[in-house]
Amino acid sequence: MSFPNPSVQVMQNLLSIVGTVIVAKEPLRSSTVAQLLSITEPAMKHICMGLQSVMETNGELRFNHQSFVDFLLDPGSNVSKFNISLDKAHEALATKCLKIMRNELRFNICDVESSYMLNSDISDLESRLESFISPQLFYASRFWTVHLETASPNPKILDDVRYFLTNQFLFWLEVISWHQLVNRGAVILHVLLKWLRTYDQEDLVALATDMPRFIAHFSIVISQSVPHIYLSALPFVPKRSSIAKRYGPQYPQTLGIEQGGTPNWSPALNILSGHIGMVSSVAFSPDGRRIVSGSYDATLRIWDAETGQQLGSSLKGHNQWVNSVAFSPDGRRIVSGSGDQTVRIWDVETGQQLGPSLEGHNDRVLSVAFSPDGRHIASGSSDKTMWIWDAETCQQLGSSLEGHNGGVRSVAFSPDSRRILSSSGDNMVQIWDVETGQQLGLSLEGHDSWINSVPFSPDGRRIVSGSHDKTVRIWDAETGQQLGPSLEGHNDRVESVAFSPDGRRIASGSNDKTVLIWDAETGQHLGPSLEGHDDWISSVAFSPDGRRIASGSYDKTVRIWDAETNHQPGSSLEGHNNWVVSVAFSPDGRRIISGSDDKTVRIWDVETGRQLGSSFEGHEYWVTSVAFSPDGRRIVSGSGDMTVWIWDANTGQQVGPVLEGHDDAISSVTFSPDGRRIVSGSYDKTVRIWDVETGQQLGPSFEGHNDAVNSVAFSSDGRRIVSGSDDETVRIWDAETGQQIGPSLEGHNDEINSVGFSADSRRIVSGSRDQTVRIWDVETGQQLGSSLEGHNNWVLSVAFSPDGRRIVSGSDDKTVRIWDTETYRQLGSSLEGHYGAINSVGFSPDGRRIVSGSDDKTVRIWDLQHATSVGFSNSKLLK
Repeated sequence: MSFPNPSVQVMQNLLSIVGTVIVAKEPLRSSTVAQLLSITEPAMKHICMGLQSVMETNGELRFNHQSFVDFLLDPGSNVSKFNISLDKAHEALATKCLKIMRNELRFNICDVESSYMLNSDISDLESRLESFISPQLFYASRFWTVHLETASPNPKILDDVRYFLTNQFLFWLEVISWHQLVNRGAVILHVLLKWLRTYDQEDLVALATDMPRFIAHFSIVISQSVPHIYLSALPFVPKRSSIAKRYGPQYPQTLGIEQGGTPNWSPALNILSGHIGMVSSVAFSPDGRRIVSGSYDATLRIWDAETGQQLGSSLKGHNQWVNSVAFSPDGRRIVSGSGDQTVRIWDVETGQQLGPSLEGHNDRVLSVAFSPDGRHIASGSSDKTMWIWDAETCQQLGSSLEGHNGGVRSVAFSPDSRRILSSSGDNMVQIWDVETGQQLGLSLEGHDSWINSVPFSPDGRRIVSGSHDKTVRIWDAETGQQLGPSLEGHNDRVESVAFSPDGRRIASGSNDKTVLIWDAETGQHLGPSLEGHDDWISSVAFSPDGRRIASGSYDKTVRIWDAETNHQPGSSLEGHNNWVVSVAFSPDGRRIISGSDDKTVRIWDVETGRQLGSSFEGHEYWVTSVAFSPDGRRIVSGSGDMTVWIWDANTGQQVGPVLEGHDDAISSVTFSPDGRRIVSGSYDKTVRIWDVETGQQLGPSFEGHNDAVNSVAFSSDGRRIVSGSDDETVRIWDAETGQQIGPSLEGHNDEINSVGFSADSRRIVSGSRDQTVRIWDVETGQQLGSSLEGHNNWVLSVAFSPDGRRIVSGSDDKTVRIWDTETYRQLGSSLEGHYGAINSVGFSPDGRRIVSGSDDKTVRIWDLQHATSVGFSNSKLLK
């Protein structure tokens, strides 16, 4: 290497070129490297000449000796100015790849004259690819996320990633379609999605999540015809998907769907086809990148979990159907059990059988499992015994475990590898000590028919079982007692059950052809059934990250499902172009009203999520508060323009005069229970009451607060008003006289953002910037119980449920939380999904749903129907 007295620029070019050659995923020509790195041709030649002693520079750039690469990468044996950091080299190349795509990707990149031709029909395609898709663009389009994976999200990279997601996704699809790489597209994007989640770039996750689905759903048409990315795929994207919302308006001249169409993506992500017999068992590899399936065609197949493509040839050796498969903890081996009475171990990379078959059972092997430490294999058989094998020597360890009176249909190790579960056709579950082979405790009894599947929870404290009796049951692993009632929902035999990696959910597959997901704590069914298989479901498994479920079926297919669509936020009510500050349900629960910093009021249909009619426009500044009248026929809105407006809820027309009188922004408005009055609170430190019919202020302003009033509410009998203020106090007023009732309610140590009465008017709830929610006794003015703590930022909105048993709170920490008013404890997990502060929350009239409005410009509806007597499950977003 010869660079005497190199300039700063030469050193920069040298390190960039060497770093790129080291981390590039395939050999690159010097011209391609120069284009990727924006280095001039003379500068590139100069560097290549200086590297001739260590690098092949004619044609593709390659180092002559790995020892030189090791020298560059080892800071301990290298002068600092020549040291190469792999992470920095990847980050630099990711930046360059994004820049190349930003500059070179475009619509109809190959200048195809007709949209009616398939890719294969274009006679001069090869020359077009060479002319229009440069080598650097081809490289960048395939490998940009590989280099991005180790990069930190600096502003430049984030800006380029955002630009790609919001403007260039379809152009990029053109490149990978022309080069017949559509199946790799989902893999490339899943790396991006993982990176976005790692660095909490949640505002981009929804769009990035849609993109692999778009490819999977339309892969055939995208692979066959680039123009039909725009003509056939984009028009049929689900209406509420992020792709439809972002890219649909960019192509208004394409096909449009006036009626019908799919609102949301199906939870089905992929269908893996190839077996010629029923699929009896499926399992994810520990890294989640592969799936193994066993079939009645006597083979095992390994699949790419992202693309759905089979990897290598089928694993053949069994001479009867394969009943059960499992990966070793390191992902390098697979174990299988078969109707041929043998257990076999396979090498994942080569597909070859490792060692001899494990023989000893004298009837069909129905279930196999690796121990978490990888040392043992357990097998259960129709011969009513369970065997433990040494995974390395393939020798049986000890005697067979006997105790069941029917075939052993399922076996599973505990997380610490010290216990084994077995279930049988004798309707019982048994727990065994791995070392001694002795049964631990009594059998778990309760099912009325065969038990087909039993795994431990990830913490080893619970067991779940699925049975021919159509139920799923959860058991305490120590006491053997059933926990809670049976989980009922399937209408045929439950063949397989699995815990999610975090232990919070359970998946079950049944002969009713559906997969159900359950809340492991409450036993409630989460979301709709996963439907699509055409025959019985034999096996289910969660991916290691808990985001996907694989299912195997008698229909000879394996399906991959999105496990998050059933309990994570789905599509939101979008339309506002600025913060949503206030939301409320209509009295009949069928509509939602929202007010926004975009100066508009909007009404939404709760069931469809669609905006009803046009936006209500008239305010000159942000809308701070909205409320329905008790009969649902009118709406009141307060604004930063210091006015209160009344609207006809059906026509959107303003009703009567504007209510004026406040000297500063209106913070809060609401109707009285009889609908004849409106109360308003303002930054001018006053509370005012207005006559709905005349628009006149009734009596003098209520004065007493010495700072802005942020929230006001009527009691259910209309006789009292509560107000919360920046002066850190809550005050109760006589609605007729305007006099304060009793002393101020004090306890918060920061500004109070929200207040509300319980339905019986006996309690008041308040939320504050001190991050707490407090409950007060109206008569005594004393705080009831302890403060409700859990939010880690300002509490911006609070409300009682209609029955007074729960409180909902929304916070600047982007979460919605629900609290038990008797125990003062949070119920379930926080409801997460908003990407900005949550300014307003409220219960539906029936108490089954919650609405929230956020700085992220969206309104969301959360379903609380999975309630139990002591709490409720993690709620799911409906709209």
